[in-house]
Amino acid sequence: MNQEKRKAINKLSIEQAAIQLFSQRAFTDVSMNEIAQAAGLSKRTVYKYFPSKDALISSLFETYQQNHYRELTKALSSCQSPGEALLTSIQTTFQYTKENLPFMRLLWSVDDETWFNHLPADLMERILGWNTMIFTYTAEHIRGVKLHGEMQDYCAEALTHYISAVNKGAFIQSNKGTSRNLSDITPEILIQMEIQMFRQCMEV
Repeated sequence: MNQEKRKAINKLSIEQAAIQLFSQRAFTDVSMNEIAQAAGLSKRTVYKYFPSKDALISSLFETYQQNHYRELTKALSSCQSPGEALLTSIQTTFQYTKENLPFMRLLWSVDDETWFNHLPADLMERILGWNTMIFTYTAEHIRGVKLHGEMQDYCAEALTHYISAVNKGAFIQSNKGTSRNLSDITPEILIQMEIQMFRQCMEV
């Protein structure tokens, strides 16, 4: 194995270990030593790639959120109407979440007070900035969508929040321990229900 490939594998191992640990516990409760152990590397090696825990978590959010933004721009740039963009936004966000679920769970956990209150202020500002970039891009592409019925008065910003909330809920609810039998309810089914609802109330 050449050096460049080894470096790439080491970096990915560190990132995956960090995502797993950070998605389970608060930022301050995870040490670089634990991340190194989970990655199967020495702490010294981890510091060669990321000089601090702040740098590691910042790199994670920047990489994954920029990738999400890239997927959205690729998908939405070819849409011919706000209605098409609305459905494409749902499908793209769902697919990205499915392919990167460990990170998305980490992203969702940032809303928890145990995370929010312990993140460095500049890092929290950057995370919010990346979220805003994705949100704004989506809202601009679905602005002007024509809906009827109970959905007709909702603006692009409200619809963008709705897409995000349903997407998050689909993955959380389908894996949630409950006395009710949810074994047949998958994220795919819940997202398809959302798409069908919009199709039924969309003006063409």
